[in-house]
Parts: sequence; structure tokens; C-alpha cells
Amino acid sequence: MEKIKFTYNLHEATERLIDFSKTMCFNEFSNNCKYIITPNARKVGVRDEHLRATEKKVLKSWNKYEGKLLEAEQVVELLHHDNKVPVWINASVYEAQPNLTIIDLLCSRRLRDESELMHPEHSPFHLQVLMPPDSLKVDVDGKFDVNWRKRQNNKSQPMIKQISTYYWFFIAIIQVIIICTRLVAYGGYLWNIIVLGCILGLIYNRIVRHKILFRTEMAISGLIGIYSSIRFLSQVVSSANDMVALISFTIAIMSFLMFFHIWRKDIQE
Repeated sequence: MEKIKFTYNLHEATERLIDFSKTMCFNEFSNNCKYIITPNARKVGVRDEHLRATEKKVLKSWNKYEGKLLEAEQVVELLHHDNKVPVWINASVYEAQPNLTIIDLLCSRRLRDESELMHPEHSPFHLQVLMPPDSLKVDVDGKFDVNWRKRQNNKSQPMIKQISTYYWFFIAIIQVIIICTRLVAYGGYLWNIIVLGCILGLIYNRIVRHKILFRTEMAISGLIGIYSSIRFLSQVVSSANDMVALISFTIAIMSFLMFFHIWRKDIQE
């Protein structure tokens, strides 16, 4: 399948999926869409001998984007290879918000030519509206909440992943307090102003744009950890201020935990 046709089918499938979901779900759907690529299995096991070398390589590239929100152009680049695309793709709405619709693309790991693709209407896309279990079902006029998978995943996320956004809020508040204190006493402190500006940018991307800048967050948390460690050691050596030493130690530990969490998720995959 040529790239231009695959791109057209993606947009066509997206529009029809939203219309289909509206008939069964009470949520407000936006035409501003982003996508998540989910292979039907992330690892290659002993029973996966049917996968070709190129398909295994492509799978590794998909895994690097696990859980990340992608534009349509990025989806096409990740799924289309030498006029071959996944033999089937199950498309479903993962989350609907007034300003953003997130679509999950559950993909076969097998890449095939157009003649071998499933679901000929807008191949290889198969449109689905996944029903929630009774324990998660919220019925409003015979329709349910399409966000049930999002709510379920939020409950099952590891604690460190859940609090990562709160980490940035905590650091931002500390920087504001330090800046205000320095403005009164010394006329300002450049390091804290720079850090605060960077953190506000990261929070904006997380809350408004629903995008996590993994490498940027890793770099900034690493720098904060190093700076706080140096400040902690200087306070201990000089015995200047126990409270400042405690705060610096706490920030250093939190920052290094954040750094290694992001490194493990984004670099090693």
C-alpha cells in the first residue's frame, strides 16, 4: 500500500471511528486526534518464528513510543515500511476530552502488502468500541463512558508514575518560594528563575498539550539533583542551616528518582 493511500485510510478510519463511538458513548469527542501505537505483543517469544527480521526491528521502534501520544504523520512513519503496513489494526477510542481524542491502534506485528491486508473497507483498520465490564460501566441514557480504560489504567499505574507530575509542581513551588525570598533579601536568584521557567514549560506540556518531554525532563531533573546534592553537602560541611540541608537532600533524592525512572522508561526500551 502506498503511503498516500495509507494516510488517507488513517484519516478516514479516524472520522468513522469517532462517529461510531458517538452512537454508543456519551462523551464529548474532539476532531483534534492523537494516537497511541500498541503492538499485539511487545516481546518476541519462541512462538514468534513467523516474524521477519524487519518486523522485529520495526517492533523495537514501536516499543520506544510506548504510551506516547503521536500525530497522524508520526503514525504513518512508524507503521508504513516499503509499502508494507500491519496486516490488521484495531482502532478504538482510548480517551475522549472536549479538546482532544486519543485513539489506540492495536497493531499486528506482521507487515504485508496491500493485497494481503484485512478489513478491505478502509484496510487495514478495523473500527471498535470496546465495552466496559459491569464494574466500570457508567450508563447515561443507554450510553457508557468511553474513558473507562483510561480510568482503569490510572488506578493500576505504579506510584512513581502517578506522582511524576506532582514532583514538578513541588519543585516549582520551592523555586517560587526561593525566588521571592531572594528578591526580598538579595534582589533575585538567576538559577531558580531559569529552573522555574523550564518547569512551567514542562507542566504546560503535561497538562495542556498532554505531551511528556522525556529527555528534557530527564536532563532538568538530573541537573536539579546534582545542584541540590552540592548544596546539601555545602550546608552539611559549613553547618549553616539544617532546614536548607534537609530540603536540598529531599529535592536531590526526588530528582534522582525521577531521572532514573525516565531513563529506564525512555532510553532502555
